[in-house]
Amino acid sequence: MSVARAAHTATTLPDGRVLVVGGFTNGDRAAQGAEAYDPLTERFTILPRMVTLRHSHTATVLPSGTVLIVGGYEAGASSAARQLRLVTAHGTAQSEGCLRD
Repeated sequence: MSVARAAHTATTLPDGRVLVVGGFTNGDRAAQGAEAYDPLTERFTILPRMVTLRHSHTATVLPSGTVLIVGGYEAGASSAARQLRLVTAHGTAQSEGCLRD
């Protein structure tokens, strides 16, 4: 990884790569986004920054191969994150939205 993280997710994608999303870096700083680890090359690729930085969330691979990232906490906030994000296997956001009460 380009930076060590805690409270992040690491999700195996259908193609064997591992999507690493969110979490904390040094101390209380939020990680700026996501990275993909390719076990064939043993390298990480930095992916586009997320609009909502978060930690302690979930990341679930959907049947389409898209990853649903939802829940957890926004960086610097003590309340739960209300946004959701769908990420393609290449790390690009398909869509983002807000959860209703």
